[in-house]
Amino acid sequence: MSRITEEILRIVKKLHMTHDDLILETELVESEESYLHLQLMGYGAEDLRLAVEFYYAFMWQDIVRIYINTMDLTPQITVDEILKQYSLEDTIYAFAVISAIKKHDGRIYGDNRKFMDSISIDPVYAEMTAENPMKGCGLDEIHTAHIDQMITELRKRSEK
Repeated sequence: MSRITEEILRIVKKLHMTHDDLILETELVESEESYLHLQLMGYGAEDLRLAVEFYYAFMWQDIVRIYINTMDLTPQITVDEILKQYSLEDTIYAFAVISAIKKHDGRIYGDNRKFMDSISIDPVYAEMTAENPMKGCGLDEIHTAHIDQMITELRKRSEK
């Protein structure tokens, strides 16, 4: 992830923009050279497109940081902290990406595995190739059993 991509994603996070918001902004810049968020002016369409591509990698790095800061607390509190910064939809998608990458790890199981598998993700995230934006973003920083506990909490919240 380049410095410019990280810079854009920090702005996006500060503005509480979702992945879909960033896609919309990128398409507007590409088609009309116009911006919805003045804080992103000066970044070209290609820079924004890269930020779209790396959104979930940036988000996962942040989730890892939040987890480290709350690991002595409950999964519910960790998820609360994540949801203060990201939408429920984007958070579930980020966990679905991790779950797809760890599809052979039996520690995500039962209803949680079914829930994650029911979410259609971009195939670029599912395979660990050189092109995968998730590569190098701390995929193994959180034990899979703890990821499963957070998925349980996300599943409960998505059912409300």
